[in-house]
Amino acid sequence: MASLFICAYAAIDHSDGAGMNLMDIKAKAWSKVALEATATDLESKLGNLAPAYGVA
Repeated sequence: MASLFICAYAAIDHSDGAGMNLMDIKAKAWSKVALEATATDLESKLGNLAPAYGVA
């Protein structure tokens, strides 16, 4: 929804990234293994991860 409000891609917060099971929780970054197993070039489509308290 945030992307719709700002008319651009918004970062995905850590809790949503973890909920997708595509994030390495300890590193707070996308898991390369999970992304490669899911779809080619998925990381570029998902965008960046950010803390939930960040400002878009």
